[in-house]
Amino acid sequence: MGKTQFRIPLIHLAISIGVAAFITLFGRFDKIPLALVTPRFYAAFISSTMVCYLLLSYNQFVNRKLNEAFPYTEVARKRIWMQILLGIIGSIFLDLLLVSLYYLAIGRSLWQRGFLTVDFAIAVLLIAIINIVYLVIEAVTSKKHSQKAQEFVPFVLSYNGVHVNFNPETDILYLQRAGKLVKLVATSGTEYAFKDSIVNLKKQLGSNGFCQINQSVLVNLNTINGYTSRAQSKNLDLLFKAEYQTVLDSKDTNMLQVTRSSAHNFRKHWEKHSQ
Repeated sequence: MGKTQFRIPLIHLAISIGVAAFITLFGRFDKIPLALVTPRFYAAFISSTMVCYLLLSYNQFVNRKLNEAFPYTEVARKRIWMQILLGIIGSIFLDLLLVSLYYLAIGRSLWQRGFLTVDFAIAVLLIAIINIVYLVIEAVTSKKHSQKAQEFVPFVLSYNGVHVNFNPETDILYLQRAGKLVKLVATSGTEYAFKDSIVNLKKQLGSNGFCQINQSVLVNLNTINGYTSRAQSKNLDLLFKAEYQTVLDSKDTNMLQVTRSSAHNFRKHWEKHSQ
């Protein structure tokens, strides 16, 4: 997540530089050598880059807030109208305001040099494309999440008077064979013993992100961040997420190693799960 947050400003900057260069040189590409030695070109180029960067940042902020307030799957029509109002029309007014301030600062008129017919038209097109892309991404992502939620099937444990429904992806940390029974360790730390087999549970929970790491244990891949390799034994140590560390402190974590014979299968499932 940190890397993504770091990349977004760089992507915005790269797009801003490209768009600013195109707008500044549009219709004057034959004069690029002259522009490169003219201070006025750099002033216009830097100003255009800043305006474009602010517009991209504004749209990112607006889109994040719209995702929270108007989820596409719940209020699609309202979300589209809000995207048009805040994302497109709001950006257009912001662009006009920023460019007007720039022209005011240099003592020139906004209506000169064909701003409304060329520069402004390109800006409007860019704004429209950005908002359409944001809206399509949100629609596709929401649809996937909705389908995943509809596909959710609880894991029902019913044994020896105990009846509990679990969300396999969020409620179960791992399952461990314990003699003729299987021990379920919940993410809350509670343990449940019931009659079943690791082989059967692997078939039942494999699609929910569970992977067999040795002969006795099925681990929930949703609860781990990764793994480390042991040079000598070639076993793998699992790196569980921080929120489960308190639960694991009271458990026998030696049983949670990925054995050499299971390492290849585990890596394959982990890579697929991480995509």
